[in-house]
Amino acid sequence: MGIPAHLGRALATGGSALAVVSTFLAWTWTAEFPGDLTVYGYPGGLQVLVLVGGALATLLGLSSYG
Repeated sequence: MGIPAHLGRALATGGSALAVVSTFLAWTWTAEFPGDLTVYGYPGGLQVLVLVGGALATLLGLSSYG
């Protein structure tokens, strides 16, 4: 069972691209979290880790198309 390979590839690539976009949004409403994730448009702290991981996953997903 499972989903078709082309659908899984598209979902993984799209999800990782959305993860990259989400790093430019505020993740919390309080500046008490380490890295101050309340700022829009400037990733900090944990968002940088998600940005790098999402970018790598997006590149790998796109490269799977050949």
